[in-house]
Amino acid sequence: SIDADAAAAPKRIKRVRSQTLNAQQAKEIYSLRPSELPPGVATIGHTAELAAKYHVATNTIRDIWNRRSWAKATLPLWTPK
Repeated sequence: SIDADAAAAPKRIKRVRSQTLNAQQAKEIYSLRPSELPPGVATIGHTAELAAKYHVATNTIRDIWNRRSWAKATLPLWTPK
């Protein structure tokens, strides 16, 4: 039956559309990067909290922290480490 097929089919995860960030938000996110983390390292707990706050994906937070996106906006915040 159709109902049995629908119940057996895997459930699709509803995707939430991400919000587009602006330069100021990218700076805020970068400034909230845990200081004990070297560039290129981000943890799921830290990124998930900020992703929820800014309505973006966790990889967006990681990319900002790892200087892969919003580099021009966050450059003044970079440290030698």
